[in-house]
Amino acid sequence: MAFSCNNSSSLSIEENHSTIPAMDNSQQPSPPNTYLPQIMHDGVIYYFDGNNPMNEEFELTEDAQRIQTTVPLSQIPTENGQANFGEVGAPYIRYDDSIAVLWNNKWNHFVTMQELLLQTESAWLQIHLGTPVEKVHELLGEPTVVSSGLWSDYYTIDEFTHLSFIYGQDKNGIGVVTSIMLNISVT
Repeated sequence: MAFSCNNSSSLSIEENHSTIPAMDNSQQPSPPNTYLPQIMHDGVIYYFDGNNPMNEEFELTEDAQRIQTTVPLSQIPTENGQANFGEVGAPYIRYDDSIAVLWNNKWNHFVTMQELLLQTESAWLQIHLGTPVEKVHELLGEPTVVSSGLWSDYYTIDEFTHLSFIYGQDKNGIGVVTSIMLNISVT
């Protein structure tokens, strides 16, 4: 395991036990052009948790909150009532410590980054060197970016946190994780 910091104020934690040569900067995946769907409420960003639509049905009242403005999915909301998905006027409500948004005619669950990390942490902990590619996709879903050069996937956790997996083949010819890199940018 190695820790490194480069001039772009990026901290990397890397575990690499493969024979694949290290990537130079020209081979690094580019930053994502999309983020998870997000909505800002009371100064907090809530992230789509990626689960199927909620089973609950909520009654809409006249004072239900509504998405006020939207930005492209390539941006992060910066104002209360702003989302990077959906349509202006779409209703949302507080639901326990989360938000439920009526999106595509279904209620969808949005949680804080802390809750999202708690939900996905168990999935990340199941991934290690030698984990088959299919298992990574099953646990984490489709990657944000699929590299065209190296056999790798790039997952965007949030604006500052990215997780990369580089794959190789095991002795049976099965695609497996050979390198795991967590990038945390501090700007």
